[in-house]
Amino acid sequence: QKSVKASAEGKVVFLGYIKGWGETLMIQHTSSLYTIYANLDNVSVKEGSFTKKNDTIASVASGKNGNQILHFEIRKNCIPQNPLKYIN
Repeated sequence: QKSVKASAEGKVVFLGYIKGWGETLMIQHTSSLYTIYANLDNVSVKEGSFTKKNDTIASVASGKNGNQILHFEIRKNCIPQNPLKYIN
């Protein structure tokens, strides 16, 4: 299984199952910036815990046909952002 790593340091503010997304994790990085990771398995952090950049936080769940596809979002003030703006 492929590891999922935190994109930056922050606090885990949500961990739970969302219909259509599966096991989902949200990390708050600033007062307005969040990352969302969905379709997870083997989550290794808890809601309320803190992460550092590149910490392994989960693995990608396998789909029905064995494919592993991570859903990743960056949101600023609840508005989805183009992640390419934030990659350096």
